[in-house]
Amino acid sequence: MSETDWGRWEDVDFDIEKEAWNVYELIDGTLLKIRTVLVKLRRRPTIGKPGEYEYNGNFQNLLNALIHPREKGSPAKPPPPEELERLPKTPINFTTQREDWNIYRLKDNSGVKVKLVVSEILKITDKACRNQFGEPLYIVNSTNVVSPLKKF
Repeated sequence: MSETDWGRWEDVDFDIEKEAWNVYELIDGTLLKIRTVLVKLRRRPTIGKPGEYEYNGNFQNLLNALIHPREKGSPAKPPPPEELERLPKTPINFTTQREDWNIYRLKDNSGVKVKLVVSEILKITDKACRNQFGEPLYIVNSTNVVSPLKKF
C-alpha cells in the first residue's frame, strides 16, 4: 500500500447478522427500546498496522417507548426538531436493562460490531407537548461504538 493510500476512506458492503434492541427503564416508569441501524460503513487502513482498519459509519436510531399510563395525556402533533431544542426539558434518571452489540458481516468474512451507548435521556417537561398518542417526548443522547471483528 502506498503512502498516499493511508487515511483514505472506502465504502464497505455489509450484511446484517444481528441488530438488537437496547432497553432502558426510566424513573417515570417508561421503558425505552432503542435500536441503532447501520446505514453506511466506511473504513481506512490503520497507520502502522498492516491488514488492520479503523471504521466509521452513518446510523439511524429507532425508538419505541412503552409509556406508563400515568404519563399519558392528550394527543398532539409533535413539534418540529428545531422547536424541540427550545422547549424546557429535564434529565431523567434511567437504568440500563440491556445494551447489546449489533453484528455485521463484511464481504471478506471479517466483520464489525456496533453498540449504541446512551449517555443521557431528557424529558420534555411542557405538558402540552406530546406525540400523536398523548405520550411525553424524550430526547436521547447517545454514541455508537464500532469495533472490528477478525473473522466469522
